[in-house]
Amino acid sequence: MSEKLKEYGLTDVGLVRKANEDSMGSAQTRNGHVFVVCDGMGGHVGGATASSIAVKSILEFLDSQDLTDIPSGISSAIQFANEQIYATAQMDPNLKGMGTTCTVLVVNGDHVHIGHVGDSRIYLFTDGGLHRITKDHSFVQSLVDQGIIPDSEAENHPRKNELLKALGIRPNVEPTVNEQPIQPKVGDVFMMCSDGLCGLVNDASMKKILREGSLEHQATTLINAAKAAGGHDNITVQLIEITASPFSASVFVDMNPADLVNTGDMSGKTTIINTPEKDPFETTAEIPIAHGEKKKSKTFLFLGIAFLIVLIILFFIYNNKTEPTPEPKKDEPKEFKIGNNPNQPEEKPEEKPTVSPKKETPTNKPAPTGITGKTGTTGSTGTTGATGATSPKPTSGSTGATNTGGTTGPTGSSAPTTDPTKPTEPAPSGPTGSTTPPPPGGKDGN
Repeated sequence: MSEKLKEYGLTDVGLVRKANEDSMGSAQTRNGHVFVVCDGMGGHVGGATASSIAVKSILEFLDSQDLTDIPSGISSAIQFANEQIYATAQMDPNLKGMGTTCTVLVVNGDHVHIGHVGDSRIYLFTDGGLHRITKDHSFVQSLVDQGIIPDSEAENHPRKNELLKALGIRPNVEPTVNEQPIQPKVGDVFMMCSDGLCGLVNDASMKKILREGSLEHQATTLINAAKAAGGHDNITVQLIEITASPFSASVFVDMNPADLVNTGDMSGKTTIINTPEKDPFETTAEIPIAHGEKKKSKTFLFLGIAFLIVLIILFFIYNNKTEPTPEPKKDEPKEFKIGNNPNQPEEKPEEKPTVSPKKETPTNKPAPTGITGKTGTTGSTGTTGATGATSPKPTSGSTGATNTGGTTGPTGSSAPTTDPTKPTEPAPSGPTGSTTPPPPGGKDGN
């Protein structure tokens, strides 16, 4: 890709900061020539760490696999960098709260793809005009979009350092990536920079600088202009010039505010497409992140709204819980019906009479039980039943004494009183003999 472009970049600590928290990098990857500029925050160590992790992670990701969808790949690379920064901050308490902005530009074939998070910017200088092709994720930018303040007042606004998005602050981030590729023509220059430059030098002044000299001269002049304006922040600028292209006209999305749309001589050579009236992302949905002073601002309005929403949710939850309470009362008859288990206990007494006759049979027919020891064989003590069978005489009831249950022999003494006409009837008390107490004399068999 080097035959299609020229590039030059510079970064400077500025005149106030003790350390440079900006990071920049470029590499020829399998998906094209990639350029990254990041502006770190979170202290001297934290800011520099976050921005350097972002640059390294993005370059590595875009060189790790062949991408069929470059915009999607840029989004994934930025999200990957966010995860790396956030994870590092979680492991080291000294780095907690660190974050960084991010701008990514990929020259793939004849097209250019861009994505960003935060207030670092990418410009396109074409036909003598300077155009913003990214829109800041900042609180002040949301005021400009709503028409509350003009863009000319944005850089002097007291809350200009509050970001709506940054890498490493939260587990997830949604970068803004242009879905439609830019078609640059020969001579177009892309400028990537941190807010240390565009926050101190206005667009009109930067446009004049980009009209003259080489890329090295332009980059150096831009850094010096920022220092001359105070240099209170780190300053980084990356310039990429297109030296070969099949396109005769530039095609891109212009993000300039209304008062900066006409910044150059268009002459029909440049086509600006899909100029958005509003920011494509929801700025009001994010909580501002302090940038510059490195402190997160507390927006009481958002907290108040959130608290009110929680109260409303709790109110509805409470009502939903109280409404179902009458329903169990309707179901109570069902419970009572199910609880009519007294029907089951009534069945148990009916079973008892079936057992009680067995207990009473020995008393009704005592003689047969003593004579026919054979029935004893069917009892639990079958051994005694066998011995009773060998004795033809009533006296053999004495052998009933060998019955461990001592139940079949008890009525042996009453054997003479039995009716001889029924000697062959089986003694049903044989099995029940085990359950009835033995009468006196049963042990003797007399």
